[in-house]
Amino acid sequence: MVAEKTDYTLDLRDVIAPFTLLKVTQTLREMKTGERLEILATDHDTRKYLFQVLDATGHYRMVGIDDRNDFCRIHLEKRGNTPLKDHHLIKSY
Repeated sequence: MVAEKTDYTLDLRDVIAPFTLLKVTQTLREMKTGERLEILATDHDTRKYLFQVLDATGHYRMVGIDDRNDFCRIHLEKRGNTPLKDHHLIKSY
């Protein structure tokens, strides 16, 4: 599924998960309600960790995921005005 519009695009292909999450959370903090983010990623851990962070906040919704052979596109939309909190990023695994 591909989002109709994209306000922000992060091309994070070949970037490892910790740095990917840092860039994504920085961008999510800047976004306004209703804006959409497209993330291009090749690291399979990115999706897993990203959803853990997003599930903790509830302020973003999944618009779609498009899995390709060599990368995936993840489309998110900001639901509310509450910013992503730093403490949601710290989890023990």
